[in-house]
Amino acid sequence: MPKNFTTIKKYLSYEEKLLDFIEDYAIDIPDFEYVYLDDPNYKELTPEQEAYNDDLYEQMDQALDDDDFDLYEELSNKLIDYPERKIDIEKTFDLLPDFEKREALIYAENNLFKETIILKCMNCDYEEEVDYEIVEECWMDGPYPISYCPHCNVGDFVPLDIYNKKKLK
Repeated sequence: MPKNFTTIKKYLSYEEKLLDFIEDYAIDIPDFEYVYLDDPNYKELTPEQEAYNDDLYEQMDQALDDDDFDLYEELSNKLIDYPERKIDIEKTFDLLPDFEKREALIYAENNLFKETIILKCMNCDYEEEVDYEIVEECWMDGPYPISYCPHCNVGDFVPLDIYNKKKLK
C-alpha cells in the first residue's frame, strides 16, 4: 500500500548486517549456538526472579481482561528486566559454514536499513517508535495503519504525521 506518512530509515553498520544475517541463519538452523562476549557483570535471572515475573505476567493478563489499564501499567513497571547478552559477532561468524560466510559477507556489503515509524495515540498522546515491518504486516486497509495503543488500549494509535494533521483540525 502507498505510504501517506513518514518512516525513518536507519542504515545498518557492517557489524549489524553481519549480526542480522547470523540471526536469520540461527532461526533456520535451531542447533546453531551463538558465542557471547564475556561480561563479568552478566547474570541470569534467578528462579525466584523468573517466578516473580511469571506471577506479574498472570496479574497483567487479568488486568487486561478486566480493562484495568492503570493496573496493567503499574504491574509492567515492576517486571524485572531480562539481562541482554552481547553476541561476539566475529567468533560467531567463524562458526558459520564456509558457504554461509561468503553469503554473509555479500549480504553485509549491501546498503541495508531498518525502517521504523513513530506512532502516537489520539487518545492519551503516548508515542512509540516501532519497526515498520511489524506495522506493515498488520495494516489491512485504509490510507494509514491504525492499531491499539499499548498504553491505554484504545484503537487510535496512528503514524505521527496523521496524528499531527488530525490534531491541527
